[in-house]
Amino acid sequence: MDTNNLYISTNPVCDVNSLQTLTGKKATQLYQLNRYDDFLIPPFITLTTEYFNRFISYNNIDLNNSNLEELKNDITSGKWPDDIYEILDACCDQLSSPFAVRSSGVHEDGADNSFAGLYDSFLFVEKHYLLDKIKCCWISAFNDRAISYINDNGITADHLTMGVIIQNMVPAEKSGVAFSINPITGKDTEILIEASDGVADKLVSGRLNPEQVRYDWFDDIFIDDTKNKSNALNSKQSQRIAHLCLQIQRHLGYPVDIEWAIADSKIFLIQARPITKVGFSDIKDEWTTADFKDGGVSSSVCTPLMWSLYLSVWTPNISSYLKKVNMVVDPNPNTLWGKMYFGRPYWNVGIVKSGLKKLPGFVERKFDEDLGIQPAYDGDGYVSKTNLYTLFRGIKVLYLLNKSFSNRLIFIKLNYHRIQNLLNNLDKLQTHSPSDSELFTFYKKLILEYYYECESIYFNLVFDNSNVITLFKDFLSKYDSDNRVLWLNLFSGLNNLSHLRQSQDLWEVVEKIKLDNSLLDFWTRVETKDIIDMWDQNKPEVHLIKCHVEKFKHHSTRELDLTIPRFGEDPTFIINTAKIMITSDELEPSKAVARQNTLYENEKERIRHILPPWRQTKFLNSLKQVREFLWWREEIRDLSTQMYYHVRRFSLEVEKRLIASGCLQQKGDIYFCTFDDIFNLFSSQSLSDSYRNIILNNKIYYDSFRNYDNPNEIGCRYLQKTSSHDNSMTSDIILKGLACSPGIIEGTVRIIQDIDEIERLQQGDILVTPFTDPGWTTQFGRIKAVITETGGLLSHAAVISREYGIPAILGVADATRILKNGQKIKLNGEKGEIVVLKE
Repeated sequence: MDTNNLYISTNPVCDVNSLQTLTGKKATQLYQLNRYDDFLIPPFITLTTEYFNRFISYNNIDLNNSNLEELKNDITSGKWPDDIYEILDACCDQLSSPFAVRSSGVHEDGADNSFAGLYDSFLFVEKHYLLDKIKCCWISAFNDRAISYINDNGITADHLTMGVIIQNMVPAEKSGVAFSINPITGKDTEILIEASDGVADKLVSGRLNPEQVRYDWFDDIFIDDTKNKSNALNSKQSQRIAHLCLQIQRHLGYPVDIEWAIADSKIFLIQARPITKVGFSDIKDEWTTADFKDGGVSSSVCTPLMWSLYLSVWTPNISSYLKKVNMVVDPNPNTLWGKMYFGRPYWNVGIVKSGLKKLPGFVERKFDEDLGIQPAYDGDGYVSKTNLYTLFRGIKVLYLLNKSFSNRLIFIKLNYHRIQNLLNNLDKLQTHSPSDSELFTFYKKLILEYYYECESIYFNLVFDNSNVITLFKDFLSKYDSDNRVLWLNLFSGLNNLSHLRQSQDLWEVVEKIKLDNSLLDFWTRVETKDIIDMWDQNKPEVHLIKCHVEKFKHHSTRELDLTIPRFGEDPTFIINTAKIMITSDELEPSKAVARQNTLYENEKERIRHILPPWRQTKFLNSLKQVREFLWWREEIRDLSTQMYYHVRRFSLEVEKRLIASGCLQQKGDIYFCTFDDIFNLFSSQSLSDSYRNIILNNKIYYDSFRNYDNPNEIGCRYLQKTSSHDNSMTSDIILKGLACSPGIIEGTVRIIQDIDEIERLQQGDILVTPFTDPGWTTQFGRIKAVITETGGLLSHAAVISREYGIPAILGVADATRILKNGQKIKLNGEKGEIVVLKE
């Protein structure tokens, strides 16, 4: 018999998902880490889930038996297939007795379900007890704690298959666990180590109070001098364990907790698992990625260069804006308005709320839902009182806001062409022409003057845009007690929207290709990589697409990530999109906008007649103002995108010069410096050890969270929650989100985690994704609807969906995990409801 069907060798060739199905999550982590030379892992083999299933089938055991004692007795008394002894002998010849026998559940340590501490493991197992302990691991899937857990989380018993790890036992002198982030405080560079003498079974099971060490790897310091409080570990051992834990986090790209053991002065890695729940007890205020994530700076793990640019504009402008409109009076100059957590930028929504709470009519839930923030409370949260003080402040804020709205539109119209001319002039500059000193002088001016002005204009426009919509909705809500107003239709049908120009242009190019048989043959027959090869050869077959790319070269798939090439550098995405459009039948974007504009006009007239005559003029003026803000917001966003295009191309030239002078070591290093670091480097013309360490630490921090699904809101008020939804849901399930584009449709779910998977998207699918970016705009012509896990009324997915006239529901927590590819759902974009249809 082929024993490979029953166990996996120590170096399996298998993708991660298949491996997890075979061996369970715990074993999969060990196999992944066993590929690296950095870790000393005791030799092990795994009895796979296939053998568990074979054993169950061989003994006709019903896993859904509600009598748990009977089920456990059936497993205990079950007969082993005759070949198991030979198989285990062959396996154990690779190991040495005694063994550690550990359960490895398939659904253990997942994003939705942890099962932490529910399954059993056994230490110092002699070979003749091995079969009994394997059964005991299986039986632990049906103990009272595990069954209670699966019932609470809606998991069926037939999902509880598990692999079993058989591992050399480490005769530990000292052992314990370590967390790569502090799971209590939420500090993301603080490693928490728990240690004890001997084997860690009592520590892990909770029968022993461990000694703790806290170590901040980024600053290389022990916290509160706790190194002197541990008798189990000295400071050198603590640092070695901390760096082991950090290495694992960096390799996997997400926070982990590990079990370790010290024997003969060697540190062994026993197991590693993802940290699935994090508390934030030491993080003050409330922090969110709202408006930073959907198409924003938090759409992926962020580099220090990108965050330093963003923060340099965000901090002074949000502070001055809130002070100017009297929402926050005399903000503390030391207030942190933005900060990185888990490799992503967050902004301090708690400070904004503190000012809004002093205004009449503030309802916290309404504020949070408009921004797509998940509430951390029941009911409406904080609701401000109406009294003389709040009324006085409210009247003053209202006056200042309206003044700001009027001035903003005047300012934008006066300065738009000046900024556009500046960008056109930047476009003419060649990066290789200036000398080093000229380049560095210009680069400083580019960042501190040109970039700062352009982004300041955009940020302040966004602030006013959010407030003008809030006031408009408040005004109309007084006359909308029956919810008759279709708000979303009022915000759609915006002619000549900047982000739709690219879609319209590409549609027109594709139509020309379809009408030319030779071009059509070329674009349907020739593969993308071959088209790229002839891109610079001025072939007539690629001329139309090249012209399109030149017009929109500043766009990319993630426009606020400087590490991502723009379409002008790498046209692969546009080429693939064009090839898909050639074989599909998409609605022309301008026709979609015209259709939406008709809906807008109809809704405007309908509402005007609902209102009393003396309110109609105010309504029309306010609506005109709202739509102007919406249009200009996208227009200035495009100028911002052009500015980032120039910041990227000059940064790459600066990096090239700094590498040549020895100030940087390799390509990509510039992203791991702040712009102040870059200024200092080209001033000093040398790479000091301190900057070398800064760059290295920034790279480690970046890598540590690149695969982490970070919480959208954090702070001592929040607890990161795993999903309470059952992933096996198939019918009559209603999910709720923020209604962002109207319409009721039925369709097929297509889950796209990242834009790199966009080719999986089929004509007429319902796109379900964590968030979108302006680079996705060209894909909206072939989908029926969009669902995202983040975002609000003004996010990219909402704006573009309204223009295409497709329903959109945003802020659906865990949508990509709850929904499944191929599921049929019904989506109501007016109520924000999603129903999974019966098969």
